Amino acid sequence: MSIVEWGASAKELTQLLAYFPNLSELNLWDCDKILWLGVAEKRAKTTPVPPSSAVKADGAQILQHQQQQDGTRGEEEIAAEGLLLLPPQLQKLDIHRCWELSLRSNPVDHNTEAGRTGGGQGLQDLTIWECRDLRVEGLRPLLAQGRLTNLKVSGTPNFFAGFEELPSSSTKLQELVTDDVTGALAAPTCAMLSPSLTELDFWGDKEVERFTKEQEEALQLLTSLERIRFCKCDKLQCLPAGLHGLPNLKRLHIFNCAAIRSLPKDGLPSSLQELEINSCPAIRSVPKECLPSSLQKLEIISCPAIRSLPKVDDLPSSLRELNVRGSKSEELTRHCRKVVGTIPIVRA
Repeated sequence: MSIVEWGASAKELTQLLAYFPNLSELNLWDCDKILWLGVAEKRAKTTPVPPSSAVKADGAQILQHQQQQDGTRGEEEIAAEGLLLLPPQLQKLDIHRCWELSLRSNPVDHNTEAGRTGGGQGLQDLTIWECRDLRVEGLRPLLAQGRLTNLKVSGTPNFFAGFEELPSSSTKLQELVTDDVTGALAAPTCAMLSPSLTELDFWGDKEVERFTKEQEEALQLLTSLERIRFCKCDKLQCLPAGLHGLPNLKRLHIFNCAAIRSLPKDGLPSSLQELEINSCPAIRSVPKECLPSSLQKLEIISCPAIRSLPKVDDLPSSLRELNVRGSKSEELTRHCRKVVGTIPIVRA
């Protein structure tokens, strides 16, 4: 079950959460009255009075002006100070534009007579968008069960501060989407994520032009990576050196990065199976060194400066699909039609 709330206070949400003991997904939008997030400990069952209004929308419930009496006066007193205690069984949390929000690392013991063991499956998916000074260090209680697999962070520049201090049990993260190249590619962060991270998306970084040597070295720690995507990184002029050293990288996607002029000079990893270049007008060529013998799928979309590919004999024999539809280059289209019959699937 999911709930979406706009502009709610901590007290209103505390009353609401008591009515939904099996809540698995919570979306907070523009909740600037909530100052802190913590994790509630498992408490004794209560019998709440239903909220005064409930409106269904898009599979979720938008609930406002809730009133109930459930015997959890301690929680309400805490909530009056702006602290919202999240249910321990919560699996997905989306936080959007909660400007004043911070995460509290030590939950308040609001019910000393209740049990202290968290229940449910634990947090698996967390989206954080435009939350200013929110930092990851307060996620410790939410990550304690080590079930978080997907994390999306945007517009929250200080989020990765203290990432390396999270408990080792939280290193189950498989997918990270962020607009913060600098924060994500800090050595402590990458070392923490190394055992589990398989998908990394740099989406919408507006500042980074080139990767520093330290960032490139940190990237090498992510030996479990299977996919990396660079999307809408407006100022980025080149991809990081050393991509060829990622032993398990299978998919590389470069989308809408207007300043990138070329693919890495040192080539791409021998494990790469899929390469997509989409809406990158400054890239002029795809050298044969950047097409490893493992490559199975190559897509070049809306890249008018790319007018040809390596000769047929220089294309990987493993290539099974070539797609240049929408490349906006008639010369490239004609060139690719010549390999029809050599490559099983050609879309030109």
